[in-house]
Amino acid sequence: MGQIATQTEARRFTVPDAAPHLRGAIAIMHGYADADSEPGVGLAYAMNAALAAAYEMADMFTTDRHFRMMRRLTRHPAFRLLPDDL
Repeated sequence: MGQIATQTEARRFTVPDAAPHLRGAIAIMHGYADADSEPGVGLAYAMNAALAAAYEMADMFTTDRHFRMMRRLTRHPAFRLLPDDL
């Protein structure tokens, strides 16, 4: 994962508007690693959580419950998963 961030920062990969948030997503992935150092959440989940934190958002439109286990990243107590939490 670090290689993706390094290549993005060096402009070898083009990831519009995501480069500033990629390191945060990688940190989130490491924060949920299990005992074997495997990620407990993947890059897609971690990037969504990093972007939600950056934009101070608590709502996620998803039916995936991975976000229920994530620790607080903003002033909000937890993610609100839509449509389940309506």
